[in-house]
Amino acid sequence: MLLEDYGSSYNIIQGEVFDKHCISCHIAGNTYAAESGLILTADISYESLINVIPNNENAAGDGLFRVSSAGGIQGTNKSFLIEKINAPNMDHFYDDHDEYGSIMPIGPLYLTNGQIDFIWDWISEGAPDTGHVANLAFLDNIERYDPEFTPLESPDNGIQIHLGPFEVETQQETEFFYYSELNINEVKYINRVEIEMRSGS
Repeated sequence: MLLEDYGSSYNIIQGEVFDKHCISCHIAGNTYAAESGLILTADISYESLINVIPNNENAAGDGLFRVSSAGGIQGTNKSFLIEKINAPNMDHFYDDHDEYGSIMPIGPLYLTNGQIDFIWDWISEGAPDTGHVANLAFLDNIERYDPEFTPLESPDNGIQIHLGPFEVETQQETEFFYYSELNINEVKYINRVEIEMRSGS
């Protein structure tokens, strides 16, 4: 579906963001939806968001709404959704608001920078459910935030094993056996393990 064919800015957010990146978790009957109280299917998403106090007690205590319709900077500053999707601002999120939960969607495939800016623009314009109020040009930016990953240094005394990236679909789990040939000719006892994972793992 072409962006120009959507009936409103909110319809674009529903079709291009919520339907494609969010409703696998935020759908009736899902544990994530039950915990957050947020369902993002098209029939109920708008009413679930606008000026609704989030289930997260810390966000609620900070005076946030899931999405504020106040408009302008007050609207964006009071919208929990902005905090939750703003992956490029992840350091602030986890340093200052670690009690807010996780950046969404759960990584590593975060929203594009353009999608974030489009939602930000829509909220800044008062978050209406009708009308084209957000700038479509934002959606041309398809870059995504890629968290920096620094692997552990090789140990002076020990063994280092690297497990390459692998995908796990949303709401799924993967079990596997990984074997590395270590070429060790003597008995070694392991008394400490250190693990480093990319953010979103």
